[in-house]
Amino acid sequence: MKIYKIMNEKGELYVKNFIIYEINMDYYDKIWYSKNEDEIKKNQYMIMLDLDKKELKNMPKDKIVDKYITNVTIVNDDPEFQKYMSEEEDKKKIQDMKAAVLMSDPRLAAGNIAQAQADAMRAAASNEGSGPMGAFMGMGFATGAGGMTSGNLFAQAEREEQIKREAQAQAQAQPAAAPAGSWTCSCGAVNKGKFCSECGKPKPAGAPLYRCDKCGWEPDDPTNPPKFCPECGDIFDENDVK
Repeated sequence: MKIYKIMNEKGELYVKNFIIYEINMDYYDKIWYSKNEDEIKKNQYMIMLDLDKKELKNMPKDKIVDKYITNVTIVNDDPEFQKYMSEEEDKKKIQDMKAAVLMSDPRLAAGNIAQAQADAMRAAASNEGSGPMGAFMGMGFATGAGGMTSGNLFAQAEREEQIKREAQAQAQAQPAAAPAGSWTCSCGAVNKGKFCSECGKPKPAGAPLYRCDKCGWEPDDPTNPPKFCPECGDIFDENDVK
């Protein structure tokens, strides 16, 4: 157990009747789960502070423990307290979701890590305990344990951006579908009129128009069907001529 008091610059007690106790509750949890009745009895007033309502029922009973259990029950059953705890839990869930969204974006995650590292460096520069070198070493161990640095994340974000750009370029490079009722000239131009708008050649006279005889699918350019129907897979041949 550690005890803290508020002192002034001269080391004199600054605030009376105000003491902070730092208690290692893990120590008392180990005693509780050890099932050692003598040790539990000896430390029961500290142990009970870290137990839930169900576990408190198994505590050795005396007036102090009974009163504590009664007070805990009253507080936990209070509607205002339950509402407060629900709101706190909801806030934590929202914060966790925001953190998950933040870390799912490589650029945002990288910026978050970079900010944390900058804060750690500032703290290291003013460290008075283990010294700046110890603080920097600790920061390095933490970075290595995480397995991901801001540089890694920025590089990952750049790769994802490159993939998006390549996908958009491929989509733009794909030729647009020929309009309905159009015909394709031998020069490659798609036309709707009687003559090609690029080379002036007339629309082929009597060019056969195709429509799938199995499902009725008709290509955008009826004079230039694909080899197979995209709807039913039937091959286009003379049986599909209108």
